Amino acid sequence: MERSRVARFRVMTNDACEASCVDSCALEEEEPSSSSQSLPGCPSSLAIPFVRAASSSFALATPQLVLARFDADHVNTKLFDAVSEEAHDERMRVIPFATDDRSHFDAHVAREYALWSRGERFNFVILQRKELASEPAGDEETDVCIANADPVGCAGIVDVDAGHGVVQIGLFTLRDKEGKGLAAEALRAVEYMTFDVLGMHRSELRTDAANVRCARLAERCGYQREGVLRENFVARNGQRNSTAIFGKLREEWRGGGAWKAYL
Repeated sequence: MERSRVARFRVMTNDACEASCVDSCALEEEEPSSSSQSLPGCPSSLAIPFVRAASSSFALATPQLVLARFDADHVNTKLFDAVSEEAHDERMRVIPFATDDRSHFDAHVAREYALWSRGERFNFVILQRKELASEPAGDEETDVCIANADPVGCAGIVDVDAGHGVVQIGLFTLRDKEGKGLAAEALRAVEYMTFDVLGMHRSELRTDAANVRCARLAERCGYQREGVLRENFVARNGQRNSTAIFGKLREEWRGGGAWKAYL
């Protein structure tokens, strides 16, 4: 499926520029290297800089959800209130901002903004709409209101390898929102950004190998289980855990069900 590689973005005018998927970010280069531009299946050399420069109002939308950046204070407050109630839940042990300490949470939000501006990570707060929305025709962009929407989790691109056209996707939903199809819908939105907006070749999901629910989500959404990294990370409780790796290629992506939006 061949779709547009680079989306239109509103550029900033000021000087500032599931549970438990493993959190990581590894890209060190500020811009894609010249060698990466010649590799087949890699993103356009303009795509990541355009996303980095997108205004804080840039969002992704689906019929039930809006995925907004970590920028609006009222959204961050709602998210903190929600995750702080589950901060000590075993399933949240690798979510970096699952805390009941507001200063720690705010520090993480600031880090998310910095990582976005450097093109190293593109994370969103998942907000559930009060009413269903319809997908716009063609490549149309829509304006959305999130004043009455409630945070139900987070999703995004947590690791970017622009040189090889590969990203890692991470997501989680709050416990009382599990089993409602919201995680799968949020995943479709992030895949849209991965394959359509950025033009990447491959997406990965990495999760605790013991997380059966996340494994089922990955397989239900068309990811192939590709292997297990045995005892490769230590959780907050000191336990050494293994990581299951799931992958999807651009040619396996079906598209549809998500679009660009602005707050």
